Amino acid sequence: MACYMLCATITAFAGWLLTARVSSGEPMLGGEFPLQSIAAAVIGGCSLRGGDGSPFGVLLGVIFITVVKNGMDLLRIGSNYQMIVFGVVLVGAVVLDRYRLAKAAKR
Repeated sequence: MACYMLCATITAFAGWLLTARVSSGEPMLGGEFPLQSIAAAVIGGCSLRGGDGSPFGVLLGVIFITVVKNGMDLLRIGSNYQMIVFGVVLVGAVVLDRYRLAKAAKR
């Protein structure tokens, strides 16, 4: 129960900061954040099946996602196309993870 309370408190604080940043209350304001966080974890080496990964790898995945997002912002790529790029990157990371697991199972 304490974990849920901590998660709710942090989420409420993050929502408050995001609303303050853009000065409006939009219901779909942080819609891309779950995809970005999953993509960062998978790119960082975490398996979607669980059991693999490290905090350092996830940090590297977050840095990669941040650099890609910043680069797309600087190139003025629209947010819809950015979501498509993140989806393709996530699918590519999952395919590579499955390939790695299949290769390890053959050994």
